[in-house]
Amino acid sequence: VTLITDDNILCYWQPALFRAIELLTNVATNYQLSLIELAYAFVFRHPDIHSVVVGPATSAHLAAAVAAQSVELSPEARAQVDQVNVALMGTDVRYAR
Repeated sequence: VTLITDDNILCYWQPALFRAIELLTNVATNYQLSLIELAYAFVFRHPDIHSVVVGPATSAHLAAAVAAQSVELSPEARAQVDQVNVALMGTDVRYAR
């Protein structure tokens, strides 16, 4: 029985997305980061991202964003995040920039 019926939500309720979350959680854990910290750290220092808009829903989300500003991901961690994205998207989308 599916309890979620909103098509806007169902498009995200996909096995591939759950697998990507699992893989990214493993990357975060390996570097002793939360998933939120990994995400913020990745975008804060990504060379193709020039600004980040933070929209925290809670004070804990804001604290994670602030904490992630001091996180420097290793090239290996960045590569692992990129690999998950390529596997999810089926391509390296950086060509479009």
